[in-house]
Amino acid sequence: IHPKKGDVIFMTPGTVHSAEGGLLIAEIQESSDLNFRLYDWGREHDPATARPMHLEEAIDLIDYSKFDGSKYRKGPMWHDEDCHCHGDDCHCHEHEGHEHEVAEVLVETPQFNVTKIALKDSLHIYTDKFESYIVYMCIEGEASVQVPSSEEGEEHMERYVIRTGETLLIPAEMPDFYLVPHDRSTVLLEIVTRPAEEEDS
Repeated sequence: IHPKKGDVIFMTPGTVHSAEGGLLIAEIQESSDLNFRLYDWGREHDPATARPMHLEEAIDLIDYSKFDGSKYRKGPMWHDEDCHCHGDDCHCHEHEGHEHEVAEVLVETPQFNVTKIALKDSLHIYTDKFESYIVYMCIEGEASVQVPSSEEGEEHMERYVIRTGETLLIPAEMPDFYLVPHDRSTVLLEIVTRPAEEEDS
């Protein structure tokens, strides 16, 4: 896969993957320490840079089926002249028109959701529907998270700025806050985990 800016690739557990240089990737995953390294590009042969390898553990967990092309969402940098595929496996135009939406769900799994927010105007967010902390990652522009608070009986807004490449975590106990763009090209990723359901014993 040769991605362009704005593309989204959803890799299910067991998918072997790597990336060449020249890419800036926002990698979002569930809360898990399971990460099996099959190859380390030569670093494993130098004691100063060697990291643990996990060949035996990975063999049992690798998904050997062909990568599902529907899990690759091409972004706005792709145009008609870039599409050379045909038939059911072509997804070049599947998500056209989303650039005009405020919120677009990029990934929805039992463990977490990722939503892209084109923040052109202020949004008032109420956290009770999430039942979780929220992570915001700024991938373009600049915004501030403004939190209503009171000091000595006076209401005011606490302001936290988030710039391109920065990440901010909103605690689950915060009842509400505002997302305020500093310019109309601001784009945020909103990451919300799903609370684990207790299994019946």
